Amino acid sequence: MEIITEIVGFSAALLGAIHMVPQFVKSIRTKSVKDVSFYMILLYFFATGLWALYGYMANSLPVLLGDGFNFVITCAQLVAKLKYEKNG
Repeated sequence: MEIITEIVGFSAALLGAIHMVPQFVKSIRTKSVKDVSFYMILLYFFATGLWALYGYMANSLPVLLGDGFNFVITCAQLVAKLKYEKNG
């Protein structure tokens, strides 16, 4: 049963980690972020940062990897929002 739990955990981490990638890629390709909410990105920044910290503290590799990657993508999306909104 433990192996199934790990598979579910890593699967959820993978899907959770990649769900922001399409929006980030679109923002970079179009150099447009007008439809992306700044507050949504900011809230997600704090949420994923805290989840990654929790994953580290709880020694939970699926949580740490998934939300650590999400945190990086969210940081990149935040930078894109600030950069392209200023230029747009």
